[in-house]
Amino acid sequence: MRISATTSFGKEQLNSTFQLSNARAIVNTRNRVIHGYDSVTPKFLWSLVIKHIPALKSEIEQLLKDKEKYDV
Repeated sequence: MRISATTSFGKEQLNSTFQLSNARAIVNTRNRVIHGYDSVTPKFLWSLVIKHIPALKSEIEQLLKDKEKYDV
């Protein structure tokens, strides 16, 4: 599943109905990877792949199911 699938939600719906846990941390991590490439280590990237991305994927999949359920 592509994380960009979350863009199918309207901005207001995402903000009021479908909250991602750790949304601020997700944005901060994205910014660190994109802009702070000199501070990104292989260990840091591996921890994202193993620990954080599977949890985020599950949460987004649940949001997509909820979207279908409530026809948002």
